[in-house]
Amino acid sequence: MSVRTELHRGQLGNHVTAMFAELPVGVADPLERLEVLAHQMIGLKGSGQSVGIESMLAAADFVPATLMTLGAKVSVFAGQRVVNTVTTNIPGPQHPLYLLGHRMLELFPYIPLAQTVRISIGILSYDGHLTIGVTGDYDAVPDIDVLCAAIESSLAELVGTVTTV
Repeated sequence: MSVRTELHRGQLGNHVTAMFAELPVGVADPLERLEVLAHQMIGLKGSGQSVGIESMLAAADFVPATLMTLGAKVSVFAGQRVVNTVTTNIPGPQHPLYLLGHRMLELFPYIPLAQTVRISIGILSYDGHLTIGVTGDYDAVPDIDVLCAAIESSLAELVGTVTTV
């Protein structure tokens, strides 16, 4: 989630933090699923969780390098047992980009895998369109095509519901 404020306007660099949401996979209706997730994200954003995580990361500037190195090694060794999928949206430019006079037609995100994350999903907007890039660890998820097909059908179902309302 972006934690960029007006003070960061025009500055380069990322100002993001993690938010941990539970996906409403048991909700059949696409609009209700979207509503449940939106309500949950609003609650998480207002909970102060993002400020707490951002503060912990900012504290790294004051911790001696040897302690940071030790902490990083422990983190890599211990791993993360809860998170095995990460999803992020990336706002891209909403105007066409060109290279040597040729218009870029599509732009696809790639989110690398790290530690125990076995699936990453990037959602990128570019020039009025959304693209989704899914990266998976084949050893852990050899049938990732099933997930990709489900994402496509769920989005089509949601769009179909919205356009008929």
